[in-house]
Amino acid sequence: MQPITLFPLVSGFCTGVLPKLFNVTPHVCMSVLAFLVGAQVNSLNLCFLRKHQAIAKISSKYVLNKNTYRAIVFFFLTYTLTYTVPYYLAQYPREYELKMIDKVSCAFGDLHLSVFMQPIGLFPITAGYSNGLLGEYLSVPVDLQMTLLSLLASVQVNLLNICFLKKYKTISNMSSRFEISVVVYNVSVSILGVYPILFSGSFFMASISKEEQMIIIRKDYPFFEQQFLSLKDFQLYVMNFWMSVYFFLAMFGCIQSGLTIGISVLQMVRTLHEVKTLISKATWQKHRVAVRNLVLQFQSSLIGIVPAVSIAFVVVIPSKYSQSMYSDLAFETFNYSPLLLFHYDCCDPFNLQRNCDDDNISRVEETCNVLEETRDFNY
Repeated sequence: MQPITLFPLVSGFCTGVLPKLFNVTPHVCMSVLAFLVGAQVNSLNLCFLRKHQAIAKISSKYVLNKNTYRAIVFFFLTYTLTYTVPYYLAQYPREYELKMIDKVSCAFGDLHLSVFMQPIGLFPITAGYSNGLLGEYLSVPVDLQMTLLSLLASVQVNLLNICFLKKYKTISNMSSRFEISVVVYNVSVSILGVYPILFSGSFFMASISKEEQMIIIRKDYPFFEQQFLSLKDFQLYVMNFWMSVYFFLAMFGCIQSGLTIGISVLQMVRTLHEVKTLISKATWQKHRVAVRNLVLQFQSSLIGIVPAVSIAFVVVIPSKYSQSMYSDLAFETFNYSPLLLFHYDCCDPFNLQRNCDDDNISRVEETCNVLEETRDFNY
């Protein structure tokens, strides 16, 4: 990196290997530096916390209970991202921020499922293990890998909700009949932004210790004890308080997402129909294309949402066919992100212009003019 500042200006440049040989921008280099510094500090905090817990158990004083300890660990693991991600996105216009986050979460979700984690369920037992890089080479616990998976899935769904709300607010401003207040909009976006942390955090807190898992296995599944012991790492889940919270948040999130998307689309269509004669044809067509694009994205997202919800039912209601059903549903879930990324590329006006031939350039340029102001909705 080799950063060189240009004080008193809040500016600088880099002369290291990354910018010289790989054309990495200074902003990306600074984002990586911020992430590494934060990761070091929070790793040190985790070391102190773990040592405190070990020493406190000797005297049985000042010992943190299991839930408090796990909550603090989860906070330290995710805290670095809370400032490095906004810092990295500061280089982009606001209309690209959610699109970038959604693309990254989709791509990383696929990598996490197919390469880093590779989850393998042990149905009808509510347990499983991982066969990916994180578990085999880095010894990352299965519960942390599952928590990350739930976080990525929740981020994608809630970003889609924010996209619909944002578009609904833009269109509703044309008609005072369906207009949404600024306070309601800000509160809704804030809740949707925090929801993935609550969702994945409750799943993280629902996991139990290895000692408790072995007690349950010896009691309920004694014939499989040796097979479990032969695994490098595994995770068994039971229905406790935090798992109940997790399922409640999952069901509430599905209902809320369906209502938000359904009602917003209905109201946007009604509003566009009412103001059709009051606005220009180009503006009306712009909003109409944006609504259709969001609906198309919602339809493509069902490819990932429906199998994921079905897997949850397979876990809750086990049967002798659970293992084969899980394999088929997991395969369908893997197809979601490639289809969504294909949707991004097809709907991006610059991609349309770049891929066309000379005879269609003028027509695509006209389309790009219509879509130019809707880029913030093409997530």
